[in-house]
Amino acid sequence: MIEKVKLSLWDFFTYILSGTALLISIMVHCICKGYLPLNIIMDIPFGVSFVLIILVILLCGMVLEPAANLFYKLPSLFLNDSKSRFDEFEFKKWDNKITILEHQAKDLVNESTKENIFQFCKNWMLVNGVDGQYQAFLGKFGFYRNIAFIFVLNLLAVWLFYNDTLNKLLSSLMLLLFATLYFHRSRIFFRHISITVYSQFISGYKKENN
Repeated sequence: MIEKVKLSLWDFFTYILSGTALLISIMVHCICKGYLPLNIIMDIPFGVSFVLIILVILLCGMVLEPAANLFYKLPSLFLNDSKSRFDEFEFKKWDNKITILEHQAKDLVNESTKENIFQFCKNWMLVNGVDGQYQAFLGKFGFYRNIAFIFVLNLLAVWLFYNDTLNKLLSSLMLLLFATLYFHRSRIFFRHISITVYSQFISGYKKENN
C-alpha cells in the first residue's frame, strides 16, 4: 500500500518541508511560553510520537498551503494592475521573455485554446511526460512562498505573545527581512515555471508536428 504512494516534489517542498517548518515554529513559541513542557514530549513513546509528528506535519502543510497562496496573491488584490512598479523594475526582462514565449505558443494552437494557453501547455507537458525541471521549479516556488508566510506568522506571534520591546523590534526586523527574501525567491521561481512550461511546449510541439 505504502509503496503505491507517489510523493512529488510539490508534495515534498510544499507540504512536508513547509509543514515541518510551521510545526517547529509553533513548538518553539509554545515551549518559550510554557504551553508545551518538554517532559511531556519526552514521555511519549517513540513509535507513537513518530506517527503523530508525520500526521501533524502533513496537517500543518495542508492548512498552510491555501493560506500561503492567498498571502502570495495579496499584493495584486490591492493594486489596479497585477504588476506593481517593483515588478516592472525587478522582473522586466523575465516578464518580457514570458510574453514572447506566450505569443509563440499561441501561434501554434487553434483559436479556442489561446484563452487558456498556459493551462493547455502545462497539460500537454503532463500528458506527454515532459518535465524540463517544471516539478522542481513548482516545488521550490511553493516552498519559498510558504516559508515567507511562516516568517510573517512568526512576526505576528512576536508582537502578540512577547513583551520585551527591544527584542520584538530586533526579531521583527530579522523576520521581515527573511520574509521579503523568501517572497522574492518565490516570485523568481514562479517565472521559472512559466518560462519552462512555454519553452518545453514550443520545442516539443514543433518536434511532434514536423
